[in-house]
Amino acid sequence: MREYRIGRGDYIVGGAHTLPFLAMDGAGRIRPPVFGEVWARAEGRPDMLPEIFSEMSEDPLGWAIAWRGLGADGVLMRVGDDPEQAASLVRMASDATFMPIMVSASGNHAEVYRAVADAVDDSILILMCPDTDSMWYPSPRSSASDHRHA
Repeated sequence: MREYRIGRGDYIVGGAHTLPFLAMDGAGRIRPPVFGEVWARAEGRPDMLPEIFSEMSEDPLGWAIAWRGLGADGVLMRVGDDPEQAASLVRMASDATFMPIMVSASGNHAEVYRAVADAVDDSILILMCPDTDSMWYPSPRSSASDHRHA
């Protein structure tokens, strides 16, 4: 697998020749990054979140900042289907944490990814592809490549 720089260029992912955490098989010299998950909307969140994160589970930005304090290497932002709201949240999280951000959108993926990619121009994001059940959506690839995002 090729190496990629993400975030503000200070994180490297990839470079392995096998699955992560299999050092005996020559997994590579770069430790796989650990991303903390943030849900922007209450729908679909695991029930145990309020117990673990208390009131932060209702504040996606505070939750993203908390992951930095817990030692995560990056943040997976599960944003909704509102392009403006998603772009604003991801921009604020990127500015507040200075960590790599992975974005997973629901609804109209292409519009959300385009808005997020346009909003964050000083960090390389990871834009997750839609699941196989919704592959008819346009790929986020064009939004990503226009802005150096992965």
